[in-house]
Amino acid sequence: MKREGAVSEADLFFTVDGGVLNEAKRQQVLKPMQSAVLDDNVPARWRDPEHYWIGVATRARVIVYAKDRVKREELSTYESLTDAKWKGRILVRSSSSLYNQSLLASFIALNGEGRAASWARGIAENMARAPKGGDREQAMAIAEGIGDIAIMNTYYVGQLSVSEDSQEARIPDGLGVFFPDQETGGTHVNISGIGLALHAKNEDNARKLVEFMTGTEGQTLLSSESFEYPVNPKAAIPDLLRSWGTFKAQSLDFAKLANNREKAIALFGQAGWK
Repeated sequence: MKREGAVSEADLFFTVDGGVLNEAKRQQVLKPMQSAVLDDNVPARWRDPEHYWIGVATRARVIVYAKDRVKREELSTYESLTDAKWKGRILVRSSSSLYNQSLLASFIALNGEGRAASWARGIAENMARAPKGGDREQAMAIAEGIGDIAIMNTYYVGQLSVSEDSQEARIPDGLGVFFPDQETGGTHVNISGIGLALHAKNEDNARKLVEFMTGTEGQTLLSSESFEYPVNPKAAIPDLLRSWGTFKAQSLDFAKLANNREKAIALFGQAGWK
């Protein structure tokens, strides 16, 4: 979009990370999208204060565990996963994952580089195998007995539950979902969000689309298909997500995810997290 400039055909920029949305704003490929409808649909915490982007869904990066091998009361915080008792039991995707980079970036912002580096080293030492595949593959590896715990986004559990593959659809039955850090900083949450392209040719229709996507009907449809959490509090959420209960989320400026991403990548390298 930046390279194409005024000849860009993009009307909207849609991505899965608050840090990336903020970077798009910084790179000046977006322009404000103001609408009373959007302000009513989406709480301020999920919107850029200057209207350059707006969240359309959220996801939590949680601890997913084997119900038959891990007791729920054994779990507490992200940092507790570095304990020696989890050695050879943790599954997680690679350090190149944007989700992992944002998770560690949030720890840098909240706890400092020292503690973030210690966490990355501890997880690397406790892995059941070298990072492999996406979040869905981590859940499948729990079912196969390769590891007992996975760090993954909530919506992958929901998507597995409706898989057309009958074996995959049964996997969530054996999994528990735990929201870490409920007594401290809260569970890491990120967003899917949209910004209006700087050179949008169809600005009115683009805004109307986002207004629908963030309205009650659009949000209910989006959540039912993606298993992400809706940003509109009036929208219905799938029964599976409701069964996990409510949780305390991190309170963090999404700009800090982008600001700390390069530091996070460096810490992963130092930790030996491939």
